Amino acid sequence: MVADGMGGGDRGELASRMVVESMLNIPTQGALSRRVQCALDELRRVNYHLCCEKTLTEDELMMGTTVVALLAHQGIAALLWAGDSRCYLHRKGVTFQVSEDHSLVQRWMNSQQMTREEAQQKVHQNIITRAIGAEPDLSVQSAEFELYPGDILLLCSDGLHQALPERQIHQAMQTGLPEWIVRSLMTAVLAGEARDNITLVVMKYK
Repeated sequence: MVADGMGGGDRGELASRMVVESMLNIPTQGALSRRVQCALDELRRVNYHLCCEKTLTEDELMMGTTVVALLAHQGIAALLWAGDSRCYLHRKGVTFQVSEDHSLVQRWMNSQQMTREEAQQKVHQNIITRAIGAEPDLSVQSAEFELYPGDILLLCSDGLHQALPERQIHQAMQTGLPEWIVRSLMTAVLAGEARDNITLVVMKYK
């Protein structure tokens, strides 16, 4: 999983740490549906605590985090996400973006108000429409799909995918070597402006 805190400084760090630590309560064995439900329950619990903290302090500053989490069992993967941290799947030479950003820019693209190329030039790329801790009623999107030997999965924060063109991410994943993919993408981002936190996890299904 990847959780990218927002709100600045200690606020984002606390929110993301709470989400990551909550996932330690998920059973490592058992039916995938049960584990997914446990993950959703934990995310809702953290969301409740973050919203209560904001209410008790009467603080208008944002305190929340994006999340993208992957659970797998017997060749089936379940993906949960809120915000603009992403999941990419590379299969048989083709890379897909499995998740869809919960962002203002994505909403504009879905309504055909702009193309992906135009969206990448907008200054509003970091405005998200869902996050853990943003609203009392948490909405987490999910997807379930089969895994095949050789599949490579990349989970990452927006600090990675907003800093690099899609083709560069796809090219890195073509190698099929998780360690090289991580090193290649990190090097590419840090060679540029690297204006945001960079977090990525790469896995290969065998």
